[in-house]
Amino acid sequence: MIGERPPSPTSPSRSSIRPTSPRSPPPRCARPATTAASTPSPGLRPSPPRRQAAAIGAAIGEEVSFVELSREQARAHLSRLLPEAVIDGTLGILGSPLAEEQLVSLDVEAVLGRPARTFADWAAGAGPAFR
Repeated sequence: MIGERPPSPTSPSRSSIRPTSPRSPPPRCARPATTAASTPSPGLRPSPPRRQAAAIGAAIGEEVSFVELSREQARAHLSRLLPEAVIDGTLGILGSPLAEEQLVSLDVEAVLGRPARTFADWAAGAGPAFR
């Protein structure tokens, strides 16, 4: 899940979807990332889909709701978008994530060289993409 961090008065504001410009050096991807289980982030927490929808709504100034679908409804929708061979795997990952997949870790900071942003911060900068 995407993490959320309580706002910090010293955190820089991010207004862009891209973390760097095209001419910036790439993030420090060569550094080995730790596992989420071994390095949990003390200040981040998962951001559930309903909270993500609310953050997108706040970013665009409109109400955005989250509508939960049954597995059958999701399968019918995904069958229009994805090959049949990947639908069950996609539904399994999205519908029943492993505990490790739900942890928020410090790996983002290790790879990007900056702290992770909250989903709300990201949505505020990505607002135009949702209009």
